Amino acid sequence: MGAEGAGKVYLVGAGPGAAGLLTVRARRLLAKADAVVYDRLLSPRLLAWTRSDCRCIYVGKRASLHTLPQADIQRLLIGLAKAGATVVRLKGGDPFVFGRGGEEALALSAAGIDWELVPGVTSAVSVPAYAGIPVTHRRVSAGFTVETGHRGNPAEGNTCAAPDSASPSPLDHTRVVLMGVGHLPQLVENWLGAGWPAHTRVAVVGWGTRAQQRVVDGTLVDIVDKVRVARVGAPAVIVVGDTVGLRSQLAWAERLPLFGRRLLVMAETRELATDRADELEDLGAEVYEVSLEHVSSQRLPANGCCGDVSSGREVESAGPPAGAFVDGSAQGEAAVHGVWEALRRETAEYPLDAVWVESTRCLCALQAMGIPVAGVPVLWMRPATGDDETSGPVQPVLADAQKVAQFLAYSGQPTGAAR
Repeated sequence: MGAEGAGKVYLVGAGPGAAGLLTVRARRLLAKADAVVYDRLLSPRLLAWTRSDCRCIYVGKRASLHTLPQADIQRLLIGLAKAGATVVRLKGGDPFVFGRGGEEALALSAAGIDWELVPGVTSAVSVPAYAGIPVTHRRVSAGFTVETGHRGNPAEGNTCAAPDSASPSPLDHTRVVLMGVGHLPQLVENWLGAGWPAHTRVAVVGWGTRAQQRVVDGTLVDIVDKVRVARVGAPAVIVVGDTVGLRSQLAWAERLPLFGRRLLVMAETRELATDRADELEDLGAEVYEVSLEHVSSQRLPANGCCGDVSSGREVESAGPPAGAFVDGSAQGEAAVHGVWEALRRETAEYPLDAVWVESTRCLCALQAMGIPVAGVPVLWMRPATGDDETSGPVQPVLADAQKVAQFLAYSGQPTGAAR
């Protein structure tokens, strides 16, 4: 236990990426956190559920490119807790499944910091499930194993581990490999060298549960070439075994009407933004949510909007606001909620398919906060009212998520990934 009066760190599993897979306890902790230290693979929507004064600190990692080294992340957690903060360390998947949560827990214990683990939905099971691949099946697979695709730092000369000859073969068990797509040729060579049949089924699922999810399936003979042609990289989950063959019948997520779509919901209240975002998520979309409650009054334009909203389509973005988050801490008197930094980072890499806004005030706020909505279809939750600053939106005014789905389907609007 930590010292009396000190803060506490919650090591929280955020699941594989889709916001709806966060646990109820994790969401409650986000709502009371003084600080959230979060990873790269998480949906920005999770940060919308934090307090307006919560400090959001990004420590995302890519291969060979870390915002903060692991030792510095541990020192950050210890420092925040010693300052009396309630800290949520938000980690992808489950903290104790190749999430380095054990290392952070040991460091916190050594420093005398009180901590608690909140398990998360592991990508080892959920990502194959979103691809239509069960890791077990009574007639196909009697069990499954989970392993890492590499041990240690490849830059230091460590290579991915060869399969253990005593481990179950893929003929009666499913093998799930995390963090291994960069070593796929080596892994396949190892498996074939261990005597696995060349016709063994393999699937590689990139960005599982997110809008950019892509699935490549084949056999040990051709999977390396297929993945190279499809350009599927990290993050990805590799699934090996006969249950991969069930995908053609069980690929449920890809059949949802808004699968692969990335939409931003902006309403005047958090409650309405969450309700609308939940409706879209039920239809398969990846949804980001924000509201006017996430924007300080000093950040909003004094008169009118930043651009022409009369057409509801071609809107120019105003760029990042002055005093935006740099390292998760606010600059100046008008603090910027951490969700905006995460949204700007995300939308710079993955374009939005549509923005669903409640009012012209909401669209003005998006522009003021530097969210790139230029050329993105703007859909409206309701007609303009007398207190709107402009002549208000034209069609389409779409009152529910089903109508949004129909609009995107009939308009032929490509997904952000395709653009």
